[in-house]
This record gives sequence, structure tokens and C-alpha cells, in this order.
Amino acid sequence: MKRSLSILVVVATACSGGATSPTQAATTAQTTDTPAVTSSTVAPATAPPQQNPATTADGEEVSFTSNDLEMLGDLRLPAAAEPVPAVVLIRGSGPHNRDAPLAAQLNMAFGFEIPVFAEIAVGLQREGIGVLTYDKRTCGTFNQCGDTGYPLPSDDLTVDDFIADAQAAVAYLRSRPEVDPDRISVVGHSQGAQFITVLLQADPRIASGVMIAGPFRPIDDIIRTQVDFTIELLSTLGVGKEEALASPGVAALAEMADGVDAIRAGGDAPAAATSAAFWRSWFAIHERGQAAAAAIDQPILIVNGELDWNVDTSEAEAWKVFLTGVGADHRVVTLPCITHALNCVTESDPTAITVDDLGTEVAPEVIGALVEFLGD
Repeated sequence: MKRSLSILVVVATACSGGATSPTQAATTAQTTDTPAVTSSTVAPATAPPQQNPATTADGEEVSFTSNDLEMLGDLRLPAAAEPVPAVVLIRGSGPHNRDAPLAAQLNMAFGFEIPVFAEIAVGLQREGIGVLTYDKRTCGTFNQCGDTGYPLPSDDLTVDDFIADAQAAVAYLRSRPEVDPDRISVVGHSQGAQFITVLLQADPRIASGVMIAGPFRPIDDIIRTQVDFTIELLSTLGVGKEEALASPGVAALAEMADGVDAIRAGGDAPAAATSAAFWRSWFAIHERGQAAAAAIDQPILIVNGELDWNVDTSEAEAWKVFLTGVGADHRVVTLPCITHALNCVTESDPTAITVDDLGTEVAPEVIGALVEFLGD
């Protein structure tokens, strides 16, 4: 018999990116990556196992310098006599450590954590591909993200800092004799996926790029869509729009959307405790990413899950149309049942999901799509 889940309205905050103070910057955001609001959250009555045993595979702890910061991470290398291909994994929004644990997607809490990047890294390592993961510069003891030793981020943090970190990670891989410097690729998830074409254009030597759950539209459009989706989801459970917007979680998400819209219109007030400068840098990545996509020669893989409630599959389809139009070398893979956390939920009806429907690890199909592309 399937164990039922309780459908709850949970109060949660949602923010993204940088902030108006170092403390706020440190506790930044997960607009595209974790539940911006968990209204109508699917909450397991009994949590499944906490972690995929595959993540126990050995990795070497490494460090590399990016601008003002000594970054920390793990390098997993396959046993090989010759230099191997390798990838840098680039995290989405929010202060996440090198394993990139996710316990939810928008409006769906799993009741357990999936160490997304650790599982991808081990899966690729087993297929002969080296992987570098690293603690994001907004992750530290100041926000209980990890004991990284990182200082509080500065008030002028922008997404360009994250791009510079990824470039430093690529440079570090090139310095390793075990890695083939001409077979290094960049793989980004969610916000990190928005950096991929920019990275490829800036460094033509990077072999290829992968965009997992990468938005095509600008972040303000994505957040507004998340508000609309949440209200629509609640309506299927008998909650009217006014009642939904009166709940603290939905109200916070809607307030963030309004604040970001105001910044887009020229305002300077922070939105969701995040500076206008950071939001503008995120807006700019949308335009920069598309312009870069029209100029690059390297191949791109776009992966999206059909049950991703943060970044809908329509975003992948929009990328497909755009990349076809500009003549970019690309491949689009849409995977059934896959969420934003890259696990599989076998029941698509949100009112019928049970604990037994929740995959507890990154789905093999996700890793398989990456291996097939990176191995070409």
C-alpha cells in the first residue's frame, strides 16, 4: 500500500542572488533552485533513505584562487593512464556547498536531501570523466551552509563573481596533468546554466557546455511565472487566488516578483533583501547569454525535466528554437518525471503524489544524457 502524503501550506522565504548587506548576501537565495515558496508542499509522512551510497566514492579536496577568494572543492578523477576529459559543475542560485544538496523543488518538499552534484560527479567519474565541484562563495558558517572559511560576501556581489569562479575552476583543471586541457566542459544547473554560453564565448578552448534546467527568459519573467504556477497549483486543491495570496509564503514570492519588476523599471530599492545591482547583473546575463549563444562554435546540451516546477520545459523548447535560428550546434533532451532536483517522481498529479513516488537520487537518465553528450 502506498503511504499518503500530507498537502501543507508552509511558510518559507524566497530570495535570490546578492543582497544589500554582507549578511544578506551570505544568506542569499534560491529563486530557481529550491522552493521559492512551499505552498501546497508535498511533505512525506516518512522520509526515504537520506543519500545515495554512490556519493561515498573518493574525491580529492582541492583549492584554487578566484579573484580575492581561495575556493574549496572536490576533484574526482577516474583511474586512467592518459589525461581524461573533465567538467566543472556550476551551481544555481543560493548558498550551496560543493555537493549541491537539494531537499525540494518549487512547491514540493521531499523530506530528504539529494546531494545532486556529488551524485552527478560520481556517476561521471565511473564513466571515465573527471569532475570538479566547489563550495559557492556565498556558502559558509555565517549561514550554516558549510565550514568553508569563506568571509561574508561583499555588498557589491554580482553574478559576474560566480562566472569568474567558474572560469578559475576551468583554469585549475587545466593545471592538472591528469586532465586533458582540450577536453574540459562546463555544466551548469539552473542559474548556473545561464552562465554556460557566456563562459563558452569567453574561452573558445572550452570543449562544450551543458545547461541543466536553464531558463531562457529573464529571471523576472521566471519569478512571475512561479507566482502564477503556485496560485494555479493551489487552485487545484480548492484554494482561491485571494486566499493563496494572503498566505505568508505566496505573499513573499509575489512581493519578490513585484520588487524585481520595480528594479527592471528603474528602481533602486532591494527586492527580497537582494540589491538592485545584483538583480540587474542577473537581468544582463539573459541578454549576454543569448548574444553569446549566437556567436559560439562549441556544442551545447540542454537538459530539462518534465516535472520541473521551477523551470518549465517550455524554457528548453525556447532555447531549442533560438539555437536553431542562430545555427548553434545543440542538442535538447527532455526527460519524463524529472524534477528540478533531478530525481524522478513517478506520479505527475500533485494531488496524488505519495512517498513511494519520490526518487531518492539523481535519476540515471540524467547522468546517462550527460555521459552520452560528453563522450561524443
